[in-house]
Amino acid sequence: MRRLHGVLARRDRSQSYRQQISRLAGAAGLALVISASLVVLSFAAAASSLYAINEKGELLYFVNKESQGGTDHFPVANKVIGTSFDQFKTVLAGNEGAIYAITRDGRMLFYRFTGITDGANTWEVVGKEIGTGWDAYTLVFGGFNGDIYAILPDGQMMFYKYAGIRDGSAQWQVERKPIDTGWTIIRGFGAGDGEFNLVFGGHNGAIYATDRNDRLVFYRFAGAADGSNNWAVKGKFIGPNIRNYKAFAAGEDGAIYAIHPDNQLRFFRYQGIADGSDRWVDINGKIIGAGWPFSHGRLLAGGNVNLQTVIKPKLDPKPGPATKPPPLNTACDAFAKTALDDRRIGLNWQPCVSEIRGPRWDASYQVHYDWCLKASNDLRTSRMKERKNVLALCGAGGGKPVLTDHNQ
Repeated sequence: MRRLHGVLARRDRSQSYRQQISRLAGAAGLALVISASLVVLSFAAAASSLYAINEKGELLYFVNKESQGGTDHFPVANKVIGTSFDQFKTVLAGNEGAIYAITRDGRMLFYRFTGITDGANTWEVVGKEIGTGWDAYTLVFGGFNGDIYAILPDGQMMFYKYAGIRDGSAQWQVERKPIDTGWTIIRGFGAGDGEFNLVFGGHNGAIYATDRNDRLVFYRFAGAADGSNNWAVKGKFIGPNIRNYKAFAAGEDGAIYAIHPDNQLRFFRYQGIADGSDRWVDINGKIIGAGWPFSHGRLLAGGNVNLQTVIKPKLDPKPGPATKPPPLNTACDAFAKTALDDRRIGLNWQPCVSEIRGPRWDASYQVHYDWCLKASNDLRTSRMKERKNVLALCGAGGGKPVLTDHNQ
């Protein structure tokens, strides 16, 4: 046994996840269907793996039993499988237990978790350095099949394909291939300068983004084999009302997990991956859990799990007592929602766009909520008045400027 980068690791010499899957599929007479663009493996009892990083920096593991519309059955829940993951700037998850972590100084470390069926704290690879220079990017996302997307400050998207999943070696099939432009991130540069609030990746080239109007936009990259600039779908508006959702994670076969500001976990199943059509099992999503306090980037979706090998009893998916968050502060909930409403009004009124900058106009519900928790009532009131004043002065507020302590 050894401890590296805060994770307790034990070598597991059993068959690989893919070998186990192939053997079980053959024994059950199930079909592995492969086409040029999509790979679909269907199990009698499929499930999705989820990871989350709590406020202590612990890496938690969950298995959610899937159906077309989602279920609230978590055979594995709230298993602590690692510590000190809050030290990383970015953490990504892929299939087959792959986890990528980027340090503050731009090093990428690779982990491979082998307890995917039952949550056992076993690791085949722990903290192997596989690259440097990742601090140059505004956003890094992806992870499925080793496919990683990285966005530069100027909005250029780069593509990487990692090939060392088995042993954690620094092998890349594709490195730093430019595949698109125009992916500027609003949160990184201030409202008015970016195109997207949040961007997150799923399986088989699926990329989801939320734009400045909180619309969900879908892309599917088809050049993963060699990093060629090949897109099967680009910029299709799809879907559900995602306003104010604070975290998203996409799994396989169109599975999307989203956390509402009230910390409810909702499941969506997108069915238009092939062509970007607006097709969903349930466009409103299904509530499958409560008490999920995680922000975007701290909820991660891994690959599918063969539930036939999971024999753990059903557990409550809520975080345990040690990590249970405090009750929702209704005043700060209202404050954060009002901040996002003000931001939306300003961005939709052209004379105001250039003024919608800085922390008070942040695109994140969680940023406003957390600020409110630490601020006095006077400070909260002052900030709300400041926003209303800006909107009024540029013509979007519908009235005269609101007096504050600074302009009375």
